[in-house]
Amino acid sequence: MKKYGLYLSAFILLHTQCREQRSSAPEPAAITRSAIPVTPIPKAVFDSIFDTTWKQQPDSTAFLRFAGRYVDSLGAIEQQVNYPVACLSACNTIDRNFSAIHDTLRRWMHEKFLVPIQRCGNDSIEKQVLLTLGDDLYNAGRYAEAYPYMINWVSHCNKTGYDTRGWKEYIFNRMGNLYMRLGEYKQADFYYRSAYTINLDKKYYDDAAGNMVNISIRLFDLQYHDSAIALLRKMYNDPKVEEVRKSRLQCQLSMHLTATGNFQEAGTALQIARIHLQRLQGGKLATASTDLNEADIFYQYKKGEYTRAIALIKKDSSITGTITRKRETGKALIMLGNCYRALGREDTAMLCYQKALYTVANVDTTDIFAMPLPKEITAENTIMEALDARANLFVHWYKHTAKTIYLEAALNAYTLCFTVERKLMQLFSFDESRLHMLKESRIRSEQAIGICHTLQQSAIPGAWAEKAFAIAEMNKAFVLLESIKRNNAANAILQQDSTYQQIGQLKTELSFVEKTIRENNGTVADTAAVNPLLRRQADLENRIALLQHDFSTTHDTYKKETEREDSFSISRIKEQLSNNTTAIAEYFTGDSATYVFSFTQNSPVQFTKAPPGLAATAQHLLPFFSNASNIGNAPIAYRDSARALFTALGLETVLLPNTSQLLVIPDGQLSFIPFEALVTTNTGNQPGSFTYLVRRCSISYGYSLTSIFRQQTADNATTDTLTAFAPLFSTGQRGLAPLNNTATELEQIRQAKPAGRSFIAREATIGNFRKNAGTSGILHIATHASGDTGNQQRPRIELYDSSLDEVELYAISLKTPLVVLSACETGIGKLEKTEGPMSLARGFYYAGAKNVITSLWRVDDRSTASLFGDFYKGLSGNHYASALRNAKLQYLEKASATGASPYYWAGFIQIGYEKQTSHSQRWLWLTGILAVLLLMELWRRRRKKKYPVLST
Repeated sequence: MKKYGLYLSAFILLHTQCREQRSSAPEPAAITRSAIPVTPIPKAVFDSIFDTTWKQQPDSTAFLRFAGRYVDSLGAIEQQVNYPVACLSACNTIDRNFSAIHDTLRRWMHEKFLVPIQRCGNDSIEKQVLLTLGDDLYNAGRYAEAYPYMINWVSHCNKTGYDTRGWKEYIFNRMGNLYMRLGEYKQADFYYRSAYTINLDKKYYDDAAGNMVNISIRLFDLQYHDSAIALLRKMYNDPKVEEVRKSRLQCQLSMHLTATGNFQEAGTALQIARIHLQRLQGGKLATASTDLNEADIFYQYKKGEYTRAIALIKKDSSITGTITRKRETGKALIMLGNCYRALGREDTAMLCYQKALYTVANVDTTDIFAMPLPKEITAENTIMEALDARANLFVHWYKHTAKTIYLEAALNAYTLCFTVERKLMQLFSFDESRLHMLKESRIRSEQAIGICHTLQQSAIPGAWAEKAFAIAEMNKAFVLLESIKRNNAANAILQQDSTYQQIGQLKTELSFVEKTIRENNGTVADTAAVNPLLRRQADLENRIALLQHDFSTTHDTYKKETEREDSFSISRIKEQLSNNTTAIAEYFTGDSATYVFSFTQNSPVQFTKAPPGLAATAQHLLPFFSNASNIGNAPIAYRDSARALFTALGLETVLLPNTSQLLVIPDGQLSFIPFEALVTTNTGNQPGSFTYLVRRCSISYGYSLTSIFRQQTADNATTDTLTAFAPLFSTGQRGLAPLNNTATELEQIRQAKPAGRSFIAREATIGNFRKNAGTSGILHIATHASGDTGNQQRPRIELYDSSLDEVELYAISLKTPLVVLSACETGIGKLEKTEGPMSLARGFYYAGAKNVITSLWRVDDRSTASLFGDFYKGLSGNHYASALRNAKLQYLEKASATGASPYYWAGFIQIGYEKQTSHSQRWLWLTGILAVLLLMELWRRRRKKKYPVLST
C-alpha cells in the first residue's frame, strides 16, 4: 500500500520559499493556462478518500494517506479538532497522480468547507484557503468561478496585509489576468498598472517589462494601438530587461503594428523577436515561442496570407488531434475558421467554429445547428466569439440561399450571446467596462433585430416583434438600469449599513479627485506611475469595488435584487400604463437602419423599419434650435422639415384618436429632438400658427422602458415640498453672467408652491446642495449649465461657489420625485449609442430622481421664467407631463409672432413617467371607499343596537 503524506507546516514553508524566489517563480500567464481534466466520480469514492489511521488521529492536521481501504472522508475531517486547517491540508496534499479525480475532489472540498473556514476566525488560514481554491479554478480556466475566491483574498489582504514578499505584485498580475479574461478592462488596468508601479519602485525592471506585456494586451483589446506602441518601445530599450521579455515585447509590438496596417515594421518586430528567441531555452523558450506563433498568425492573417496562417495554427497538436477543452484552443479554432472562410471553405469554417464552442461549452460538434443550453452558459467571452462567428456565417448563407432556417439559427446564437454578456457584466465593478462590452453588443443587437424584421416580413410564424423589442430594450440604458437597481436595493436595505455609508463617502472623494484630474488635464497614458492624483483615483476605485463586493456578498437580499433579471415583456409594460390613452413609440437606431416599436395598452406591437433617410431628416432639423433667430428667419423651411420628421418617425400611425399622452424612447440623434415641436400638418406660415405636436398630446421621454418602470418602484421622498437653488450671479461671481430673470422665476414659484425652502445667491453652495437635495419633494435648480463641449469638459451645473459635474452626481443618492433643471443644455452630452446622452439629466436620473425636466439647448432666461411660473401654477399631484404641456400651450397663447418660435418654449422636456389615474378610475376608487365607509357605519350601528351601552 502506497502512502502519501505532507505536513501543513512544511507546505506553508515551501510555499513561502517558492514565492520569495522571484527569479524561479512562474510568471502569471497573460494568455495561456493548463487544463485539469474533469472526470465525474461516484459518491462512494468521495466517501472513501481518507484512511482509517488518519481518522484515528483526531488532532493530526498534517497527515493524509490514500490506501486500499477507505472511510467516510467528510466524517474524518469533521472529527478534526482544527477542521479548517485539516481541510486546507487535505486540499493541498492531494497527489497529482490522482489527476483524474483531482478537479472533482477539489471542487467538492470547496463546496463542503469554504463556509466553515470563513467562519473560523483565522485570517491566515482563510486567506490561504481562498488563494488555493481561486488559483485552482483559475488554472482550470473556470474564471467566473475563481472570481469570488480571488477578490475575497485581495479584500482580506487589504485588511490584514500581504504575508510574504512578492505576494502583492504576483496576485496583482493574476487579478489583472483574471479581469482581462472576464472583459473587465478597468479593473484589469488597475491591477496591471499597480503591479507595474510596484516593480518599478523596487527596481525590478524585468518584472515591470512582464507587466507591460499584460498592459499591452489590454490596450490591444481596447484598440489603443498608438499608446501601446509607444509604451512597448520605451520598455524594450531598457537595458535591464532580459532576453525573454524582449522577445515578448517585440511580439506584442508586432501585434499592434499589424492592427494599424504597418506590416513592414510589424514584420521587423517579428524578426527581432526570433533573434531573441534563439538565445532562450527551457520554459522561457516555450512561453516566448507561444507569443511569437500567435503574433505571426495574426500578421499572416491580416496580410491575407491565409494558407500560411493555417499552417502556423496547425502546429498546435490540440488543434489537429483530440480537441483540448480550454479557451486558448477555442480562440485558435476561431482564427482557423476565419482563415478557412476567407479562402471560401465555409463548411470547414463552420466546423471550426463549432469545435471552438465545444472547447468552452457542451455542444454537439457534428450538428451545425446545435447550441448549448442557456442554463449551461457560463461567463466566458470565448463563447460569444464562437457564437458570433457562427451567426455571421448563418446570415451569409441565408443571403445566398434564402433559407430562413439559417436566420433562425443566427438569432438563437445571438440570443445566447446576450446571456453571456449579462453573466459577465454581473461581475464588473465599473460602468466603463460595461459600456465597452455594450458597444460590441450594439452591433449584435442590430443584426438580431434585423433578423426578426426579415422573419416577420417573410411571414414565418413567431412573435418576432416581441423578440425584437426585448433585444432593443436589453441594449438600451443598461448601465443606467443597473444604477437604478442598486439605488433601489440600497435605499430599501442598506441605509444604516456602515459599509454602504463608507462607499458613499469614497464615491464623493473619487468624484472630487476625477474632477481635479480633468481640470489639470491629467490624461497621459503612463502617468499613473508618477501622478499622485491618478494613483489616488485608482486606489479609491479599487477600494470601492472591493467594498461593493463585500457587502453584496454579505447582504443576500441586496445581491438578489441587483442581480435580478429585468425582462419587462410587452404584457408587463402594458400593465404599467395608466390607460389606453397612452401611446408608446420606441426607436432603435443602428448603423444601417432605424426600427420603430409602437403600441398602446390595448393594441399589439407595431414593428416597422423607418425610411432610409430618417437620420438625414433629423440632422436637417437640429440646426434650427441652435440659435434664437434660425426658425424666425426661415419659418416655412422649419415647418416642412419638422413635418417631414414627424412623418418619417411613423407618428401618424402611432397616435390614435384617443391618445392624450405619448411616451417616447428616442435613440441616437433623436435624443436631441423635442417631439413637441414637430409639425403634424403643412398649414400655417408663421411659428404661432403651426400645428405643433404639443397641441395634440402631452409627451414624456425615457432612456428605456425598463428603466422607467423600474424607477417607478423607487421610494419617494416623504415630503412634497420644493427646494430651490438659484445662485443668481448678480455681480458676475466666478465670471458667470447674471441671471436677471431668475428672481422673477422664483417669486412665481413661491406663489404657486409656498411651502419649501430656497437657497439663493451665496446660500446656493455645493455644500448646501449635498445636504438638502436628497430628500426634496421637488428639486428646482435655476442657474447656468453646459453640456459636453468636446474639450475634455464634463456636463456641469453651476452653483455659487463651485460647479457640479455629471460624474459627481453618480455619488449622490436622491429620493426626489421631480428634479427641474432650469438651465441651459442640461439634457445634452456625449452620445453613447447604448446609453443615450451622458448629460446632467441622466446624472440626476442615475442618482435616483424619478422624473427630470431638462433642456436641449441654450434656453432663453426670460421665456424660461414665464414657462416655469405657469408650470407650477398648473401642477397637480404628479401630472408633470401634462403640467409642462399646459405651460407651453399658455406660452404659445401669450407669445408674439417671433416669441412663438419653438426655440423659446420647446427646449424643456420631461424624462420619466408617472402612472396617472383616469377620472373614471378615480370615481371608481372614491365610490369603493364610500361604500366601505358606509358598510362600516351600518355594522357599528347594528353592533350598538345589539350590545347597548349601560348607563351608570
